Amino acid sequence: MLASALKMPNSSLLTLLPGTQRAGEIHPIFLTHQLIAYKKKISLSRAAAKTNQASRLESQERAKNRLAQCLSYSITHQRRT
Repeated sequence: MLASALKMPNSSLLTLLPGTQRAGEIHPIFLTHQLIAYKKKISLSRAAAKTNQASRLESQERAKNRLAQCLSYSITHQRRT
């Protein structure tokens, strides 16, 4: 489906992409994948995989930071018995 979508004009893509709000607007994730594919001269599916991998790494980093904050707070406010 994605390969056939790439051959369509932008107005046709609007009906295929979730999250599109107004006419003439393309989903930002799709634009990110297109930009990476264009800059690195790789396929759109590989660009999507790279974007998804980066997103997972960012999520993992945020989770580590939250855990570190919770542990720091816990240690700082630990009751002595």
